[in-house]
Amino acid sequence: MSKQAAYGLTLCKYCDQQGMLEVVKETQTGKLHIVCSECDTEYASPKDALNDKNPTVYTGGRTTPATLDEIEAKGWAAYLMK
Repeated sequence: MSKQAAYGLTLCKYCDQQGMLEVVKETQTGKLHIVCSECDTEYASPKDALNDKNPTVYTGGRTTPATLDEIEAKGWAAYLMK
């Protein structure tokens, strides 16, 4: 079984660009948010992530990479890395 790749926004400032800020989905709630692949810094939206507004440390449940359809439905596709 192949693992779905995560959609990224930019490199994370908090871990010295060691990780990528990725769009993930909580499997239990279906909520989308942005989490660093390395240090678990979390943002509620891509706009918050790109403006470094209200970062927290992710303490939620299990996540999976969000699909492009889910990201587009949320209106976040324009924030993805090209």
